[in-house]
Amino acid sequence: MKAKITLKAESREEADAIACALNPDNSLVPQGMKISSRARGSEIVTDIEFSGKVETLMSTIDDLLKCAQAAEQALKSASIT
Repeated sequence: MKAKITLKAESREEADAIACALNPDNSLVPQGMKISSRARGSEIVTDIEFSGKVETLMSTIDDLLKCAQAAEQALKSASIT
């Protein structure tokens, strides 16, 4: 199975920061899974390949989205203070 997730950031800098924040999480994945996240302009693109259960893939995508949301909120909080 393959999945591609594209998220839109407010700027190229924000996309770079979020992609960098996601990459450490991408190294701790279930066996048979490959994940890569990168910034492309003001977008964060994540590619996932997995040969296991669809439920595991769905959980991974959910976790990825929560991590991206947390990174975005941290960036916004840091820019306010």
